[in-house]
Amino acid sequence: MGDELYKGIARFGFEVSAFEPADSGEKWWLIPDGDAYEELRRSYDELAEEPYQGIHAEIRGEVSVRGRYGHLNSYDRTIRMTEFVCVRKGSDGNGG
Repeated sequence: MGDELYKGIARFGFEVSAFEPADSGEKWWLIPDGDAYEELRRSYDELAEEPYQGIHAEIRGEVSVRGRYGHLNSYDRTIRMTEFVCVRKGSDGNGG
């Protein structure tokens, strides 16, 4: 998958760096690298009231092939962010 725009839910916490793309049923490991990732993380910390809380996120990035990634190999893919677009509170799972 190339550099595309994705909408979904972002979650952070102890050994958690997750992005759950809307309507995919997958969980992707957000690679902690670059300015876009840092901007997403800062925005998450400002909005989330507690660790692991889901927030809507729109990000652009490069996604890996399906496999086993991240902490305890519990993620379906990785995403290396190339652009932070926006976040907002809410986690109804539809990414919208």
